[in-house]
Amino acid sequence: MNEARAERLRARIAARVARQEQAVRDLISPWLQPQERVRGSMDVQVDWLTPLRAPRRLRAAKPVPPDGWDVSVFDRVLRIVHHALLGWFLGLRRIVWSYPHGRPFTGGWSSQAGLFLLMVRSGPSRHRYYENDDAFLVFTDRRLLVLHRESGERLGELALHHLVVGEPKEREFRQSERVDLSFTDGSLLALTMGSDEVKKLRDLLAGRA
Repeated sequence: MNEARAERLRARIAARVARQEQAVRDLISPWLQPQERVRGSMDVQVDWLTPLRAPRRLRAAKPVPPDGWDVSVFDRVLRIVHHALLGWFLGLRRIVWSYPHGRPFTGGWSSQAGLFLLMVRSGPSRHRYYENDDAFLVFTDRRLLVLHRESGERLGELALHHLVVGEPKEREFRQSERVDLSFTDGSLLALTMGSDEVKKLRDLLAGRA
């Protein structure tokens, strides 16, 4: 009886894994070029101490959502106040946190790291504000695709020659779920992910996958 129950459990787990793998293939396949090979993929978030919003000069206007929803003037004022207070708090935390962990973003918005951060912050078309945190990274043999898992949209892509190939640097006290993307122009962007995905990303960046 116990063996039969265990077998059913294994079958359910296998079916769930198969569904998850198929969902990933369905997400990626529309964006692949002919003969392009996927090396690896994973969900990531930009480090919580990176800039919250892209500068207004870099933000393209987004259409009002299909349901016609828009924000009131009062809501906009609240958002401005909220971001001002949160920006001050995070700025202070960024100074303190950077000493043991290293700065989470360097190079400015015009750098390669800044352009990558802008892709993520832009979010899918239905997101009105440039405050998206999460992305689904797809490493291929040609490029790095940046997708949004929930919407299935492509946020952008990065040429592989913009990424520094090699083992990302580690710090003794750095949070274990953080991995830094280093770019060939000297800029840097910190990403966080599930602890089980850290080695996978480090291997991809080191050219071992």
